[in-house]
Amino acid sequence: MDCHHCRERLPLSARLCHGCGTPVPPSAGVTRLPGGGAYTVTDAGATLRDRPFASAREVLHLAPGSLLQADGSQWDYLQVETADGRRGFVDAQAVTPLAEAAPTEDATNQPAPAPTPPPATSDSAALPFNIPPLDGECVLSRAMFLYNPREEQCLVLTNRRLIVSGGVLGSLPRVLFLEEIDAVRLLNSGSGATSGEGSLFLSVNGIANIIQVGGVHAPQRLRDEIQRACAALKPRPRARTRTAGAGPD
Repeated sequence: MDCHHCRERLPLSARLCHGCGTPVPPSAGVTRLPGGGAYTVTDAGATLRDRPFASAREVLHLAPGSLLQADGSQWDYLQVETADGRRGFVDAQAVTPLAEAAPTEDATNQPAPAPTPPPATSDSAALPFNIPPLDGECVLSRAMFLYNPREEQCLVLTNRRLIVSGGVLGSLPRVLFLEEIDAVRLLNSGSGATSGEGSLFLSVNGIANIIQVGGVHAPQRLRDEIQRACAALKPRPRARTRTAGAGPD
């Protein structure tokens, strides 16, 4: 890459130009990706780094299934942003692009296909946004929303993760591991016209802000299902045993 000030040729790992001393920004030499793209982490050893090379400072360890938004590339690395807003570089071999189902003009003119039966709730392959399932992962529940004309909102609960998108969360889905969810609270709607609708508030370990999912149909049932799924993964406290003849503590 070149120094943006004096155009001196620099190595990829340079932080200062050895010709003029100008600091080199982390994004120097990055090739922009038109329109960007969403990626999912598939390598258990994936790491977000502050610059595009293996010896750069580690920003964050990326768990498999994490969602990333890419807007540039440099050498063998993608410049990405995580769901909680942290930016950096990840090895392109550690992620897989998410397929986008964008209808073409020809497809819109074709007659509607015959309806197919809905998939069973235990179908581990039926995750939104073509997110690959983890080993042994299966769908437990799917939320319905009171108003979702563009089908952009989703909430899918599996036995391992909670996947949410749309509304105040934007179009990029958030994938939360159930072990990270500390609490699920419920706020019912006060309007009689929206009976059975409410908002869920998720407290997640490591995320400062409360995650709100609004307009959920039958929120009490969904809250209880999330709480049961989280409790199933948390270790139970060991029961205290008392030997025969032992006195009180």
